[in-house]
Amino acid sequence: MAISKDLPEVAYHYEESVGLVAIKRGREGYNSLAREYPNATDVTAAIMNRRLGVTDAQRRAMVAGSMFGWHIPAADPKTYKSRTATIA
Repeated sequence: MAISKDLPEVAYHYEESVGLVAIKRGREGYNSLAREYPNATDVTAAIMNRRLGVTDAQRRAMVAGSMFGWHIPAADPKTYKSRTATIA
């Protein structure tokens, strides 16, 4: 399975133990943004993704791909039910 064409170039994700991270399509791991955004939360990541037009399904697929490989079904946004992120 090739990397899904439905994935954005970058997506943002908040991980409690790490802080805000940027995930780049096709790359293993993530880039920590904790220094640039020390007070970031999951809401910060949701706002940044919304500005880029990244859906929750795309974000979830990017997280899976960066951790487990871009060839697995979990790295395809079609695997996830579409839902809109709620931002307070």
